[in-house]
Amino acid sequence: MNPIKRLISEHETIIDALQVLSKICDASATACQIANPAHADQLVAFFRLYADAWHHGKEEDQLFPALEQIGISREGGPIGVMLIEHDQGREFVRGMGQSLTTFKDDSDKGTTDFIRYSRGFIQLLTQHIDKENKVLFTMAEKHLPKSTLNELEVLFDQKASTDASTDIKKICEAVELLKTIYGI
Repeated sequence: MNPIKRLISEHETIIDALQVLSKICDASATACQIANPAHADQLVAFFRLYADAWHHGKEEDQLFPALEQIGISREGGPIGVMLIEHDQGREFVRGMGQSLTTFKDDSDKGTTDFIRYSRGFIQLLTQHIDKENKVLFTMAEKHLPKSTLNELEVLFDQKASTDASTDIKKICEAVELLKTIYGI
Protein backbone atom coordinates (compact mmCIF):
# COMPACT_ATOMS: atom_id res chain seq x y z
CA MET A 1 0.00 0.00 0.00
CA ASN A 2 1.17 3.51 -0.77
CA PRO A 3 2.89 4.71 2.44
CA ILE A 4 1.03 8.04 2.51
CA LYS A 5 -2.32 6.32 2.08
CA ARG A 6 -1.33 3.90 4.84
CA LEU A 7 -0.65 6.82 7.20
CA ILE A 8 -4.00 8.38 6.27
CA SER A 9 -5.71 5.06 6.98
CA GLU A 10 -4.01 4.95 10.38
CA HIS A 11 -5.33 8.46 11.00
CA GLU A 12 -8.87 7.15 10.45
CA THR A 13 -8.31 4.51 13.14
CA ILE A 14 -6.99 7.18 15.51
CA ILE A 15 -10.01 9.42 14.80
CA ASP A 16 -12.31 6.51 15.69
CA ALA A 17 -10.52 6.13 19.03
CA LEU A 18 -10.81 9.89 19.62
CA GLN A 19 -14.57 9.64 19.06
CA VAL A 20 -14.80 6.88 21.67
CA LEU A 21 -12.73 9.01 24.05
CA SER A 22 -15.12 11.91 23.50
CA LYS A 23 -18.08 9.71 24.46
CA ILE A 24 -16.25 8.60 27.62
CA CYS A 25 -15.56 12.26 28.47
CA ASP A 26 -19.23 13.17 28.02
CA ALA A 27 -20.35 10.25 30.22
CA SER A 28 -17.68 11.11 32.79
CA ALA A 29 -18.79 14.74 32.97
CA THR A 30 -22.40 13.64 33.47
CA ALA A 31 -21.50 11.05 36.13
CA CYS A 32 -18.91 13.28 37.85
CA GLN A 33 -16.51 10.34 37.80
CA ILE A 34 -14.56 8.56 35.07
CA ALA A 35 -17.06 6.44 33.22
CA ASN A 36 -15.69 3.03 32.37
CA PRO A 37 -12.09 3.45 33.58
CA ALA A 38 -11.17 0.12 32.00
CA HIS A 39 -12.20 1.48 28.60
CA ALA A 40 -10.28 4.69 29.27
CA ASP A 41 -7.22 2.57 30.13
CA GLN A 42 -7.56 0.73 26.82
CA LEU A 43 -7.64 4.03 24.97
CA VAL A 44 -4.59 5.37 26.79
CA ALA A 45 -2.77 2.16 25.84
CA PHE A 46 -3.96 2.56 22.24
CA PHE A 47 -2.75 6.15 22.04
CA ARG A 48 0.65 5.20 23.47
CA LEU A 49 1.20 2.12 21.37
CA TYR A 50 -0.65 2.75 18.12
CA ALA A 51 -0.88 6.52 17.70
CA ASP A 52 2.52 7.33 19.16
CA ALA A 53 4.96 4.42 18.93
CA TRP A 54 3.53 2.89 15.76
CA HIS A 55 2.15 5.78 13.73
CA HIS A 56 4.24 8.72 14.92
CA GLY A 57 7.23 6.41 14.88
CA LYS A 58 6.81 5.93 11.13
CA GLU A 59 6.49 9.65 10.61
CA GLU A 60 9.41 10.65 12.82
CA ASP A 61 11.80 7.85 11.85
CA GLN A 62 11.05 7.52 8.16
CA LEU A 63 8.72 10.07 6.54
CA PHE A 64 10.05 13.27 8.10
CA PRO A 65 13.71 12.48 7.31
CA ALA A 66 12.70 11.69 3.71
CA LEU A 67 10.94 15.05 3.48
CA GLU A 68 13.97 16.83 4.92
CA GLN A 69 16.14 15.22 2.24
CA ILE A 70 14.10 16.97 -0.44
CA GLY A 71 14.35 20.33 1.29
CA ILE A 72 11.29 20.54 3.52
CA SER A 73 12.52 22.24 6.65
CA ARG A 74 12.25 20.84 10.13
CA GLU A 75 13.04 24.09 11.93
CA GLY A 76 10.34 26.67 11.34
CA GLY A 77 8.61 24.42 8.84
CA PRO A 78 5.73 21.97 8.83
CA ILE A 79 7.84 19.08 10.14
CA GLY A 80 8.86 21.09 13.19
CA VAL A 81 5.21 21.94 13.89
CA MET A 82 4.23 18.28 13.65
CA LEU A 83 7.03 17.26 16.02
CA ILE A 84 5.98 19.87 18.58
CA GLU A 85 2.41 18.60 18.36
CA HIS A 86 3.56 14.99 18.77
CA ASP A 87 5.27 16.05 22.02
CA GLN A 88 2.19 17.96 23.16
CA GLY A 89 0.08 14.87 22.47
CA ARG A 90 2.43 12.74 24.57
CA GLU A 91 1.96 15.17 27.46
CA PHE A 92 -1.83 14.96 27.17
CA VAL A 93 -1.72 11.15 27.13
CA ARG A 94 0.65 11.15 30.11
CA GLY A 95 -1.83 13.37 31.96
CA MET A 96 -4.72 11.09 31.04
CA GLY A 97 -2.82 8.10 32.40
CA GLN A 98 -1.89 9.89 35.61
CA SER A 99 -5.48 11.06 36.10
CA LEU A 100 -6.74 7.49 35.70
CA THR A 101 -4.26 6.30 38.31
CA THR A 102 -5.38 9.05 40.68
CA PHE A 103 -9.03 8.12 40.11
CA LYS A 104 -8.36 4.44 40.81
CA ASP A 105 -6.62 5.36 44.07
CA ASP A 106 -9.39 7.74 45.12
CA SER A 107 -12.58 7.88 43.07
CA ASP A 108 -13.22 11.45 44.29
CA LYS A 109 -10.13 12.67 42.43
CA GLY A 110 -8.81 12.57 38.89
CA THR A 111 -12.03 12.94 36.90
CA THR A 112 -11.74 16.65 36.12
CA ASP A 113 -8.11 16.27 35.06
CA PHE A 114 -8.90 13.21 32.96
CA ILE A 115 -11.63 15.10 31.10
CA ARG A 116 -9.40 18.18 30.65
CA TYR A 117 -6.44 16.20 29.33
CA SER A 118 -8.67 14.06 27.13
CA ARG A 119 -10.52 16.97 25.57
CA GLY A 120 -7.25 18.82 25.00
CA PHE A 121 -5.84 15.72 23.31
CA ILE A 122 -8.94 15.29 21.15
CA GLN A 123 -8.73 18.90 19.97
CA LEU A 124 -4.98 18.77 19.36
CA LEU A 125 -4.98 15.48 17.49
CA THR A 126 -8.05 16.29 15.40
CA GLN A 127 -6.41 19.48 14.16
CA HIS A 128 -3.02 17.76 13.82
CA ILE A 129 -4.42 14.98 11.65
CA ASP A 130 -6.20 17.52 9.46
CA LYS A 131 -2.94 19.43 8.91
CA GLU A 132 -1.00 16.27 8.11
CA ASN A 133 -3.61 14.91 5.74
CA LYS A 134 -4.22 18.20 3.92
CA VAL A 135 -0.76 19.81 3.98
CA LEU A 136 2.18 17.59 4.88
CA PHE A 137 0.99 14.39 3.21
CA THR A 138 -0.06 16.32 0.10
CA MET A 139 3.45 17.78 -0.06
CA ALA A 140 4.92 14.30 0.39
CA GLU A 141 2.88 12.77 -2.41
CA LYS A 142 3.65 15.69 -4.70
CA HIS A 143 7.38 16.04 -4.04
CA LEU A 144 8.81 12.71 -2.87
CA PRO A 145 10.30 10.72 -5.73
CA LYS A 146 8.61 7.41 -6.55
CA SER A 147 11.78 5.61 -5.42
CA THR A 148 11.53 7.21 -1.96
CA LEU A 149 7.84 6.32 -1.69
CA ASN A 150 8.76 2.75 -2.60
CA GLU A 151 11.48 2.72 0.08
CA LEU A 152 9.00 4.02 2.65
CA GLU A 153 6.55 1.31 1.65
CA VAL A 154 9.23 -1.34 2.22
CA LEU A 155 10.15 0.16 5.60
CA PHE A 156 6.49 0.28 6.66
CA ASP A 157 6.03 -3.34 5.52
CA GLN A 158 9.08 -4.37 7.55
CA LYS A 159 7.66 -2.68 10.62
CA ALA A 160 4.35 -4.48 10.04
CA SER A 161 6.15 -7.83 10.04
CA THR A 162 7.71 -7.35 13.49
CA ASP A 163 6.48 -8.85 16.74
CA ALA A 164 5.04 -5.45 17.64
CA SER A 165 2.44 -5.87 14.90
CA THR A 166 0.71 -8.55 17.02
CA ASP A 167 0.24 -6.01 19.82
CA ILE A 168 -0.95 -3.44 17.28
CA LYS A 169 -3.54 -5.86 15.94
CA LYS A 170 -4.82 -6.61 19.46
CA ILE A 171 -5.09 -2.96 20.47
CA CYS A 172 -6.89 -2.12 17.22
CA GLU A 173 -9.33 -4.99 17.83
CA ALA A 174 -9.98 -3.52 21.30
CA VAL A 175 -10.78 -0.14 19.72
CA GLU A 176 -13.12 -1.83 17.23
CA LEU A 177 -14.99 -3.38 20.16
CA LEU A 178 -15.13 -0.01 21.94
CA LYS A 179 -16.51 1.58 18.76
CA THR A 180 -19.35 -0.94 18.84
CA ILE A 181 -20.00 -0.38 22.55
CA TYR A 182 -20.11 3.40 22.11
CA GLY A 183 -21.99 3.43 18.80
CA ILE A 184 -19.20 4.85 16.66
